[in-house]
Amino acid sequence: MSSSSESMAFDGSSSDLARQLYYRAKAQDQVEQLALNAIPAGLQTRLDKLQLDWDKLPGIAQRALLWDSGFAVSADGDAIQIWTLGDHTMSTLALTADEYEAAGCVFGNCTEPDGTEIHINYHCNGAQMNRAAKCLAQEFKDDVSYNAAMWAIGGRASMVPKPRVAKHDWVDGEHYVVMAVHTLSSDQDEPGYDSCPTTSSESAGYGSVVFPCQTTANFTSDLEKKTVVGSDWVSNWLVEDYPDAAVEDSNGFNKLLLVPIVLGALVVVALVALGFYCKRKRQQRARMEFEESTADVGQTPYLAPTPGDKNFDQRDTNARPTLAVSEDLTTSTYTGADHTIQFPVGYGGDYVSGGSNTTLKILLTSEHLVGKRIPLENLTFEKALSKGASGEVWVCEYAGQKVAAKRLLQTKEAKAEDVHEFAQEIELNASLDHPNVGAFIGVAWSSLNNLSMVIEYFPLGDLQRYLKRNADLLSWARDKIHMAIGVASALEYLHSRSPPIIHRDLKSKNILLTRQLEAKVIDFGVSRGRLDNTMTAGVGTPFWTAPEILEGKRYSEQADIYSFGVVLSELDTCKIPFHDCISSKGKKAKPFHILKEVMAGTLRPSFSADCPPRIRRVGVACCQQDPARRPTAAVLVAMLQGE
Repeated sequence: MSSSSESMAFDGSSSDLARQLYYRAKAQDQVEQLALNAIPAGLQTRLDKLQLDWDKLPGIAQRALLWDSGFAVSADGDAIQIWTLGDHTMSTLALTADEYEAAGCVFGNCTEPDGTEIHINYHCNGAQMNRAAKCLAQEFKDDVSYNAAMWAIGGRASMVPKPRVAKHDWVDGEHYVVMAVHTLSSDQDEPGYDSCPTTSSESAGYGSVVFPCQTTANFTSDLEKKTVVGSDWVSNWLVEDYPDAAVEDSNGFNKLLLVPIVLGALVVVALVALGFYCKRKRQQRARMEFEESTADVGQTPYLAPTPGDKNFDQRDTNARPTLAVSEDLTTSTYTGADHTIQFPVGYGGDYVSGGSNTTLKILLTSEHLVGKRIPLENLTFEKALSKGASGEVWVCEYAGQKVAAKRLLQTKEAKAEDVHEFAQEIELNASLDHPNVGAFIGVAWSSLNNLSMVIEYFPLGDLQRYLKRNADLLSWARDKIHMAIGVASALEYLHSRSPPIIHRDLKSKNILLTRQLEAKVIDFGVSRGRLDNTMTAGVGTPFWTAPEILEGKRYSEQADIYSFGVVLSELDTCKIPFHDCISSKGKKAKPFHILKEVMAGTLRPSFSADCPPRIRRVGVACCQQDPARRPTAAVLVAMLQGE
């Protein structure tokens, strides 16, 4: 998932060696395995939980697991435990130049082969080093005499760090002991104290990150000491990428395989039993309903178009793959297939009206919904994912797999106009067919109050949530550009319809991600064609909304392009738009003031300093005040693809 150009920060702001090793593993780098004298108990416990064999892990994976578990290796091959101090983690133990100077230390400057200026420690006594330290290292006997730096910053993207602990022990008026973490493979490759790296060394003239830790021998405040807990992402990476390192039993059988085998067998048995049970229940229900229907007099069924009718069109039945369409047993008086469905008993009161008939006409006769009805009892509602002012989304089980179901809130009786609008949304979703639009599966109901739209389920969740949790794992070159192109492609598809479909609520929460990080645009609840689009028709979320909509002016599909520009800033910063907006009083700006400036054209979402210039240009173009100056969706796709 990572390109060879990815790397951690080598400026002293990061000691995330596990992340750097992950990047190098993805770049197919290889190093020798670690020769540990013994595997420490804490590391072995983690290996046991992950069902991994230390000796089968490649060298890069060993180094990452060792560091992420709170250990480094000594010159003699011992695993030395490291504890973090205060609120620091294994990824924040390095010292920046400012932190180094704040301790009263003085650094020297060196220049790497690519012209980058780096720093090495020039003058700093042991007491100053230990005061600045953010970690604690286990006391151990070290027979090696070191003349290397105890602090340095620098490095290059292709570096494969080896977390080593060296015990710097010397007398300079006073006796000092500083444990320093080094990242080059051998102390012989490091430059001497107050010396710059040479091109003949392992580092080829580039620096390396070195930082101090205190020793447990001189440490008294156990309250600050924290035992390292390994990162979930490292565990997941190692288990997923190194299945050959899984533990085997004495017969050579991989124990990890036992779980899916047993579960698979249980699932098969359960499905067979469930199949027999459901079949019997359907047969019994069909027989009872048929008997009732033959005794009913005076109820004329509403007949949807059948294959024999000249207006019947089967093209859409195969336009999108669906899970299954089975007999509809949800009505009270008719037991046939979905093409012939009776108005259910209980359709009374407000629903016996022209409005409800219009809604039912959409559900029963729309060419996009023919063959897409799912019996409601075949849908198992398991957990609510989200709730809004009028609707809710659930995780459901249908036909043996997870799906999502959107329906109106069940806590109150739905208004006829709300049900009608929802039916229109369902019909619109059913008509869409694009790889970057969430797939429509079917529609289920037994009454208009429980009308439900069944769509694809994405366990990874929405883009906003994913960016918040995985910001440090994503890059433009590897992940973000593909997400952006996917969303832009969905807009190109929507805007190419006749009339163009305007999403009107494009934002990171309405973009879901597959396990392969493919973007899927969802939620067309406020989508409309281009005719008579003004504020009165309803809009999406304000921070993502185009200024012309906020002002109540007429708008076109170019409003979606503005929203895309805001999403692009989210992709870049991994934060919600206007997160950094500060008022004149130095406090976080209020939404009202932010939107006022957006409408005036004086404020737009920001991009990070590291944002690729091409992406920034696209974002600025999308967020132009004048809709006519924004690129079309087709041009947008071309711009993102570098054409």
